[in-house]
Amino acid sequence: MTLRRAAAVLCSERTCVFENLALEEWLLRHALEKHHVSHVLLLYRNSPSVVIGRNQNPWTESNLWLLAQLEAADGSISSGSTNALVQPFLARRFSGGGAVVHDLGNLNFSFISPKSDFNRRGNVEWLANTLRGAFRDLHLEINQRNDILCDGFKVSGSAYRLTGDVALHHGTLLIRSDLGRLRGLLTPTTRSESSGIAAAHRRHAVAKLAAETGQVGPSTRWYSPMSAGLRTTFADVRGTPSVRARVGNLIDMVPSMDVDRVAQLCVRQFRMDFDAKVLSVAQVDWDAVREIADRLADPQWILGETPAFRVKVEGVSLCPDLHVEVELCARRKGGWIDDIALSTAGSVRAAQTTLDAVQAALQEMLAAHCRLDGWAIRTSLRRWLRDHARDQSRPHRDYLRAIGEALADCLPPVQSWLENQRARARAAIACNHDAPSTSCARTDSL
Repeated sequence: MTLRRAAAVLCSERTCVFENLALEEWLLRHALEKHHVSHVLLLYRNSPSVVIGRNQNPWTESNLWLLAQLEAADGSISSGSTNALVQPFLARRFSGGGAVVHDLGNLNFSFISPKSDFNRRGNVEWLANTLRGAFRDLHLEINQRNDILCDGFKVSGSAYRLTGDVALHHGTLLIRSDLGRLRGLLTPTTRSESSGIAAAHRRHAVAKLAAETGQVGPSTRWYSPMSAGLRTTFADVRGTPSVRARVGNLIDMVPSMDVDRVAQLCVRQFRMDFDAKVLSVAQVDWDAVREIADRLADPQWILGETPAFRVKVEGVSLCPDLHVEVELCARRKGGWIDDIALSTAGSVRAAQTTLDAVQAALQEMLAAHCRLDGWAIRTSLRRWLRDHARDQSRPHRDYLRAIGEALADCLPPVQSWLENQRARARAAIACNHDAPSTSCARTDSL
């Protein structure tokens, strides 16, 4: 990486993922022109967050059930880790690439440069060389994807964005992250109990979220035999899939390493190598940053960019002798239901007429009106049954109720908890605005 003009470095002490992603975006749009610099290095840490790429599917890239449970938990569920924060954020960034988990044990870096000087390989080589120079025991290599590996474990991955005449290259550096939580949060959304959260805690968390949001609460048959055999799968998932890799922490190789020390090291080295000046947080237009952050926290942004996909729910029991598969197709962006299909492998001639009527009713109620949100689907079905009960046969009503309960068991209440998350993010950002901010690496003293 070679620089021809003055460079600048900024180290943020804000830890809200939406605010730091917004700060990154503001610097991308304004820093080179406003502060008359050629290149910028931004360093920051985030409280626990799942960050997906612009063209990714949150249902398949993250564990939405676990995120919803933790959003509702309000501190009552602990992962047992000393680095635990039980209410992670889910964010969608403006750049592409794969899904990652941020926490306070991970250092995020962002290189901003003119598009003509964009050099991903050069950036990661500079970072790797900076670490090698300070920690002689580190054995780092860079693969073809420009990931940094240490003894075969991935410790850094990155993504980029090109817009206008400027380029952004940003990534993660795992120093002392909670890798157990990382794996759990990046497990695709299913109805399985693999998250490790006790069933009693799950019921408490979901009931609390229902009370706060006004959504219909969980069924009393939450773990009944009727729903025990349910299985959720995803198909025809478009967008950018994440590339899975073995990950590791740098602290496992160098026990004395910590995030602040690495941040200070990077700031110092960047200033020495490129005669970079320090940007003060006072030079940032925080009102503009907050506007960008609010857009990033908007559920319509987080869900609205989701590419097309299908969800299959198998084992939906309509009665003791009748089990069906429910397929929900979201052909548009945003996770909106476009088509619903019911199918069964058995011979159900006697029930076929009723099944056809149920499928037609589901199509009318849900298609183009409802997202792949189990509680929203169940609520819509209950309201429809309340208004049309007299017009339907008893099997028709029972089948619709059973399907609503099954889908509420299988599809997390994404809209409700994302609204809660947005309120929490706004509160965190407002708190940051009221409190003085300093640099995580204390760049003013370097």
